[in-house]
Amino acid sequence: SSGINAECPLRPGAIQYEMSEINIKINQLQTMHSHHLKSAFDDTDTKEHEIEILTKQITRSFMKCQSSIKQIGLKARNCSTQQQKMAANIMSSLAQKLQDESQSFKQLQSGYLNRLKGREE
Repeated sequence: SSGINAECPLRPGAIQYEMSEINIKINQLQTMHSHHLKSAFDDTDTKEHEIEILTKQITRSFMKCQSSIKQIGLKARNCSTQQQKMAANIMSSLAQKLQDESQSFKQLQSGYLNRLKGREE
């Protein structure tokens, strides 16, 4: 059917919120990286542990968002054709934003590890 199905649960707000939380956590991680690289060696273990915890939280959030984006497509199966197209557009937009954020995260991690390695040499 091509009409609007009121039962169609296309709600990307939770994913968008989670993605904004990822962005906040990445900014926090970037600050933690910077402080860790500038700090004396005596308190590095604690900072490294905090960085590791936050990194794992971010990774889990990425996986959660990816799964939630896929769920939009699964839920849209019972929707109208128009709503299915809308779901596909929503999924595409969210996936692109998530991919961009993921790339930014990978670059941050890579840069941090390279600077850390350089510091240890």
